[in-house]
Amino acid sequence: MAYYDAARSSMANARGLFERLGFRSVIIEGEDFDFAKDPGSANGKAVVYSSKSESLVPYLKNGVKAIIPQNPETLGEMEKYVKDMKDYGASFIIDASAIENAYGTYRALLMGRFRDCTEIMLGKDIAIGIASLARNEAEVLAPQQLMAICGALGMNKNEAKKALAENRSIISKP
Repeated sequence: MAYYDAARSSMANARGLFERLGFRSVIIEGEDFDFAKDPGSANGKAVVYSSKSESLVPYLKNGVKAIIPQNPETLGEMEKYVKDMKDYGASFIIDASAIENAYGTYRALLMGRFRDCTEIMLGKDIAIGIASLARNEAEVLAPQQLMAICGALGMNKNEAKKALAENRSIISKP
């Protein structure tokens, strides 16, 4: 099975690193996908969702491809939008760098919230991907590390492999 990771634009020159780690390729922000900055620019883009006061519905109505939650307060809100995500065909991306860069009790809280959200998405048959979204070489994770995070979030081995393989179809521009 071919695995794909997604990274920030600062990693555009590090494609070889991802291939050496075992990925088929890496999807780079700005080249292969973009983050929607506002609902009006959501058409076909992934959205980083990090504001509890901001609703997902305008993004979903404007064709956002994937939701990438960043903030544990927003993860609890995701259950409200699952039906809309399903209706509009949006997917869910787990940002492994958000987990890896967290420490102590905050990391435990974040893992618990991501686990709850993953359970909801799997139960409602919403496509899930996992990506490092690395900003620098220190944040790059190997496929085995990403699968281990998936396991900690309650996914079985096949679901974890699928999450790594689906990054390309979920995140990439059409």
